[in-house]
Amino acid sequence: MTHSPATPSAPESWEPVSPADVVRPRPWWVAAAGPALLVVLLVLGGIIGGALGRSVGTASPTPSGSPTPAYVMDPPIQVGDLVRGAVTESSGPAPENQRIVRADYSDGVNKVIFVMTWPEDDVSTYVADAGVEGANEVGGAGTLCGTSLDTSLPACGRISQGTGLLLLAVTEHATAELATQLAAFEDAVAAAG
Repeated sequence: MTHSPATPSAPESWEPVSPADVVRPRPWWVAAAGPALLVVLLVLGGIIGGALGRSVGTASPTPSGSPTPAYVMDPPIQVGDLVRGAVTESSGPAPENQRIVRADYSDGVNKVIFVMTWPEDDVSTYVADAGVEGANEVGGAGTLCGTSLDTSLPACGRISQGTGLLLLAVTEHATAELATQLAAFEDAVAAAG
């Protein structure tokens, strides 16, 4: 007798062996390995990051010092027959680090005020800001002279080594004479340093 091989037949509908909402439990080693792997990666990342940070070596920035004037901001004791009297020093309203030194000079008869302002770079702006109007070049070499709004007498100014030099007459002076005296003040300041 011959048997015909049985052919499996698919059931009409499949039914799950377990309910669909049942979550299969994870093995214990998977539950422990996840957080352990995270800790290992964080520690390893910190070690590598720290090593790279040290090997590159960041140079700490060194603060650059404030700029300093080319001249010593101390008016000369004596220029020709003019002897220094009271000296006042102050900081200007702008730019940052601006220094202004003012000194009174007298020879017993004639009186002038010498002002050093640092930093300055434009003589026209400097004399205008100092209250000198009608400024014109006198004697060459960038010296501008005009009339001081404060004294209504001559005043002369110039820029030397980034420092504004201003000489104001307090007693009667000829403008050309004041320009010559300003040149003598500049020489004395340059000689001092």
